[in-house]
This record gives sequence, structure tokens and C-alpha cells, in this order.
Amino acid sequence: MVIFAYHTGWRIRSEVIPLTWRQVDLHSGIVRLEPGTTKNDEGRQVPFGHLEELDQIMWQQRQ
Repeated sequence: MVIFAYHTGWRIRSEVIPLTWRQVDLHSGIVRLEPGTTKNDEGRQVPFGHLEELDQIMWQQRQ
């Protein structure tokens, strides 16, 4: 969780902890924040496939 927050810059309590697997697309390598869940109420997405360490962690956690 800390590694993910570090690489994305997302807030741990309000953006990272509430994430669900529905917001994670492992095949595309993208994590999405829905509109209304961020400080400015705008949705965001971040690619993580290029971050090998983060990509491995996401796949391990999903299994």
C-alpha cells in the first residue's frame, strides 16, 4: 500500500485504502479512482504496468 501511494501520489486514507479490485485493471495495468472520491471530485487513473515492482505486487495480491 505504501509503495503504491508513493508511486501514485494518492492519499492513503481517502484514495488508496478504499480502492477495490473493481477499480484495478490488471491486464491493462491501470488503476482508476471514480469521480467523487477525490479531493476535487474528479476521477483519476494511473498506469502501473511500467512499474515492475508495483505490477508484481498487484498480481500477487489479487491471487
